[in-house]
Amino acid sequence: MISFIQSHPDTFGELVELAVAEEGKLSWRAVWLLWSCMEPNDPRVRPFIPRFLELLPAGNESYQRDTLMVLQRMERTEEQDGILFDICTRIWMKVNSIPSVRYNAFRCMVSISRKFPELAAETIGLAEPKYVNSLSPGVRHSVARIINEIS
Repeated sequence: MISFIQSHPDTFGELVELAVAEEGKLSWRAVWLLWSCMEPNDPRVRPFIPRFLELLPAGNESYQRDTLMVLQRMERTEEQDGILFDICTRIWMKVNSIPSVRYNAFRCMVSISRKFPELAAETIGLAEPKYVNSLSPGVRHSVARIINEIS
């Protein structure tokens, strides 16, 4: 699928449209394919950032994880970063969610904290045991490594 999109660049727009179309598993697969074949800060994706932010809170966990991976590769406005930080905080705090979506939410929070250092203390504070202990050992280790980097 990735090679098809790369060899048929005219289909990229359709892929992005499908990723934000609220079509359940079809949109999830489209957003997965999108982050797999987009360029960093892809200008073809930039106009859709507000729509991704709108859909992110209500998406299923797989859609959330892959949308976070798309958004991590994009430059966002300060306002978009604020919205994304809030969404990611809510995702991170859902201890029953799958570790991969929580980990990607945490990575987004850290990325935004690097741009806005005043958020670093809040991010570090959210790495307390009640949020970290429910993660798999590998993800816990990655979160601890990230916390050490920003502390």
